[in-house]
Amino acid sequence: MADSGHNVARGAGKTAYDPTLHHRRSIRLRGHDYAAGGVYFVTLCVADRRPLFGMVVNGRMALNDAGRTAAACWRAIPDHFPQVALDEWVVMPDHLHGILRIGRGMACRAPTAPPAFGQPVAGGCW
Repeated sequence: MADSGHNVARGAGKTAYDPTLHHRRSIRLRGHDYAAGGVYFVTLCVADRRPLFGMVVNGRMALNDAGRTAAACWRAIPDHFPQVALDEWVVMPDHLHGILRIGRGMACRAPTAPPAFGQPVAGGCW
């Protein structure tokens, strides 16, 4: 395997977290308490903006199986997070837009940099 300059964990095939390599500029509003309730506009995009969820036919969105699955998962958010209510939302060929209403004082406190994917996070929603 060629050396990409990343610290790859032996045998796991995963890149170990290194704060000197893995950093992004935060787009969070400085000083805003994201754990407080509020209304949030969310956009979820398909990788490489591929039209995975269906196509527009005669000006209307025609969902395919993946699009119907995305819609079902979006509708199920309140089943998993009772403090969250759905407002308007729409599935498009390569993305989903939705408005989430999170109850005041009910939002999760998740750290900006979780320890590892798939690991429980103290203070998270789970």
